[in-house]
Order: sequence, then C-alpha cells, then structure tokens
Amino acid sequence: MRQSLKVAISLLVSILFFAGFTVFAFSGLFNILEARFYLPRVQQGYLQQLNILASRIEKFHEVNFERFSAVVRRDFVASTFASTVPPQTLLQWRETIAALKIVGVRLLSVDGKKIMFSSLSSDRKESKEPKNESIAYKNYDEADQSIPGDQLMVSAGEAGRIIVNGEGARFIYSLPVSETAAGAASQYRGTALFYVSAIDLLNDLQLMPQVPVTSVTLVNREGVLLNFETANPGAVAQALQALWGSTAGRQPFTGPLTLARDGGKPEGFVAFSSRLGKGGVVSLVVSNTVFEMSDLMKGLLLGTFFLTVFLLAFLLLNLRSDPLEVLRQRVKRFQIQLIGELVDSPGGADWGKWRREMETRKDEITWQIQRGIGRVSRKQKPVIDEYLSKSWNEIIDLFVRRADTTPAPLQSSIDISRLESLIQAALQNASFIVPEHRISSPAGGKAGEI
Repeated sequence: MRQSLKVAISLLVSILFFAGFTVFAFSGLFNILEARFYLPRVQQGYLQQLNILASRIEKFHEVNFERFSAVVRRDFVASTFASTVPPQTLLQWRETIAALKIVGVRLLSVDGKKIMFSSLSSDRKESKEPKNESIAYKNYDEADQSIPGDQLMVSAGEAGRIIVNGEGARFIYSLPVSETAAGAASQYRGTALFYVSAIDLLNDLQLMPQVPVTSVTLVNREGVLLNFETANPGAVAQALQALWGSTAGRQPFTGPLTLARDGGKPEGFVAFSSRLGKGGVVSLVVSNTVFEMSDLMKGLLLGTFFLTVFLLAFLLLNLRSDPLEVLRQRVKRFQIQLIGELVDSPGGADWGKWRREMETRKDEITWQIQRGIGRVSRKQKPVIDEYLSKSWNEIIDLFVRRADTTPAPLQSSIDISRLESLIQAALQNASFIVPEHRISSPAGGKAGEI
C-alpha cells in the first residue's frame, strides 16, 4: 500500500472519529470534564491563592500591631492625656507619625467621647494649628460619625483589636494606653487609635509575585475584598455580608453571588472566603466564566483528539510492512551488492560471464527473494512476479550492453566513478530492493541467500 494511500485512509478515519467525538463532546462530555476535572482544579488554585493572601494580610496586621504597641509604651504617649500638653510632646508625636507613615493617630479619653490628641486636622476646633499653646480638639462624635467612640475603646490589659472602616477605606488599630509611675500601679488613661490606609495593604500585597493583586476594598466593618472593582460597592458589600454571616468557623469557604458589575446585567460569581485571626474576613470574588472551559481549550482538546486518532491509524497501517515495499528494498540491495562484486573482481569484470551467471541463477535467487518476503495475497503475487521479472531484465540488459561495448575485461585501473555513474543511471528507473546478501563469484559456488 502506497504511503499516500495510508495517509488518506488515516485522514478519513480521523475525520469520522473526530466528527463523532465532537458531537459527543458538545452533548455533555465537556460538562462532565468541567465538573469532575476542570472545576475542582480551578477551585483548588483559587483556594491556594486565598490562603497565601490571608497569611500575608495577617502578617501585615501583626507587624503593625508590633509597631504601634511599641509606640504606646513610650512615656510621651501617656503624658499626652494631661490637661496641658507640652510642646516637646507634640514634636515627638510629629516625628513618630512621620516615621510610621500612616494616615493619622487619635487618643480618646476613658469614656471614648473626648479627643485628647489627634494628628487629623479635621479634629481641631481651629483650622490652623497654634504653635505656642495647647490645641483644642472637638469631641469625637462631632469629628467622626462613621463608628461610635465606645466601639473603638479597649480596656486596660486588652491586647488590642482591628476595626475595619469601609467608609473611610482604612484600618483602625485600637490599643490601650496606661501610665506607670515609679512604685505605683499602672493607670489606664484611654485608647490610642492608629489609622492605616487600605492602600498600604494593597502595596504590601503587590510585593508578592505568587498572586497578582490589583485592588483592595474594605467591606463596611466586616472584612476585605480583593481583586474586584465595581461601580456599586454597596450591593457587593450587602451580598458579601449575607454570605459571611451564614458561615462560621475559620475554614475557607465558598459561596455563589449574583452581582451587576459596572451597572450591567446581573452575573454569576463565586466568592472564596477565609476568616482572619484579626481583621474580619478576606474574600476573592471570581466570575463563573472562569470555571467554564474556554472555546480555545475545547478547540485544543478536539484538535488533540483528531491528531491522536490520525497518528494511531497511520501507525496501525504501518505495523506490517507492505510486501511490495519489502520487495523494492531487497531488489535494490541486490543490485547495489552485485555492482560491488563486479567492482571488486580481480582483473576487472567479465560482463559476458556475469550475464550467463545471472541467467543461470535467476530462478534460484528469485525463489530466495520470494521466500524472504513471506506470505503474500493472491492479488499481490502476480504484481510481485512482474516486479522481479522486470528487475532481472534491467540487470541482464545492463550486462548485455556492457558486454557489447567492452571488448575485453576491464583492468584494475577501471574508472570506478564512471562505472558508478553508469550503474546509477541504469537503476534510476528501478523501484525494487533486496536485503544485504552476497552472490558467489562466477568461478563457482552457490549464490548466497538474499
């Protein structure tokens, strides 16, 4: 069977199987692959990202707590609660806040109603800060109504806590402030509030190469939403709060959401969430389209199936060699080996003797070639016989032409390149080949097995 015919058959088989597989795939196979293989893998990938992000956020809060705890233990912090604050204390506060690189600091009285100190200009009663006298501050409920003061307070001995302020897009670190006098017990003076912008968290998360983070959104007082921007944050916050409130425990959890992104039609999303030790809940919201196999992936799968079937069919067609192709190879080998015998003959080649030898041995060598091919079909046997007969005619015809044109045996100085060019020209029309075996010289002996 010719190679072109094998390719055509393989292509036809591949197209038939490809058409059937395509119908079967779009009838439900792709849904099965998505549910059993693709979807769990994608979900596992997002859960791993969520764990990495949650660990990073907890580390961010832990580092901030360490920094702010070191500040509240300094002496000038407790002295700020005095009725008169010396200028040196205000200078130390300016230097400390500049070193912390945060939004601002507030100190609240024990009852949480009075602002004892604030670096926020909106808390001052006067628009300009006086240089040589104490600063007068507003009451807390006059300066900020986003979170009641009593909800920000921490008692003496408490470790402190984090309040998520979604309206202000900032975290509030609340720590107790106590003053310790020599030989006396520590006295609780109030609460220190450190305000850190959500942008600081975004900058910190963007330092991680493993998970790309493009946005950080604080959801009311509940938690953090990552990589999801919308023109309607209120609806997103409401949907997330309902989901977070329905699940308890520290284990990561998922839940469906239906949101209208950027004022468009409602779309389906999946929220991957995890509760933090401090700071509420962190969530990744991902569109449902991510969990569906894309058209490109489906095309790659179908193309891979087509190519696999084609190669497999072509391999099966080539497992058993074509007898005609084997014959071509063996006869070609026989011809090349015969030329080698002629060239190596001492004193040159006697073309007449070789012609007579070939005519005598033709049937025997033909039988050995046929035996080496193996069993062939009845349809192929006449074709093989015709090939062999034609090959022998080409060889003998070569000898006849050489015997007629060469008066005497060639000497040892025979022009080998000239002989090879003649043989090559004679064999260009031959399309048959034989295995590497040797024939006895004309002096005697049987021909070697082909």
